[in-house]
Amino acid sequence: MRFGDTGTVGFPHSGLTNDVSATGLFVVSGQSPKPGTRLHLEVTMPGEKPLFIEGVVARQVIVPPELRQVVRTGFGVRYLLGTELMAELVPALQVVRKDDPFCLSFTEFTEWRDAVEKEFKRGGAFVWSPKPVLQNTIITVTFDLRFLERQLAFEARVVHVMPGPDGRHGVALMFVDPAGAASALSATLGG
Repeated sequence: MRFGDTGTVGFPHSGLTNDVSATGLFVVSGQSPKPGTRLHLEVTMPGEKPLFIEGVVARQVIVPPELRQVVRTGFGVRYLLGTELMAELVPALQVVRKDDPFCLSFTEFTEWRDAVEKEFKRGGAFVWSPKPVLQNTIITVTFDLRFLERQLAFEARVVHVMPGPDGRHGVALMFVDPAGAASALSATLGG
C-alpha cells in the first residue's frame, strides 16, 4: 500500500495494511503521521485493481527501535464517510436540517468540549428522535462544529430506544468504531 497526505502529490510513502475493518485500517510503516492528518491511500491486493481511500489518522503507534521485533510501528486510519466528503465538495450540504435528530450542532468550543467529555468520549451519543428507530440499525450521526466550520460524521448502532413523555423517542447510539471516533473527537479539542 502507498499513502500521502493531502498536501502532497501522489503517494510518496509505503507501508503494509494490517487489522482492516469496515471503518478503518492499521498501516505498518516507518512513517507515522500525527492524529488528525488527512491521507489519501492506495491499497492493492495481489492480483486486484487498486482501491483508493481517503481517511484521517486516528492514532499513532510509535515503538522504540529495540521493541520493533515485537510491536509494529504505524498508525490507524479512519475512513472518511461519504457524508463528510460530500459536505466538503458541496458546501450547501453542510447546511444542517433542523429536523435531523442525528445531526448535533455546536456553536461554541466550550459547549462542544463539555459534550465530548461528558458523553461522546464514552463511545456514543444520546439523541431525541420524533420517530422510533429500530434497534441495531446503523445510522450516521453528524456533529456540526460551527465554531470550527467543520463537520464530523460517524457510523453508530442504535442500542436502545425508549419512548419519551412528549411523543419523542430517546435513542442511545454506540459508535461503530469507538476508538476511531474518540481519536477524531480528541483531535478537535487540541489533544
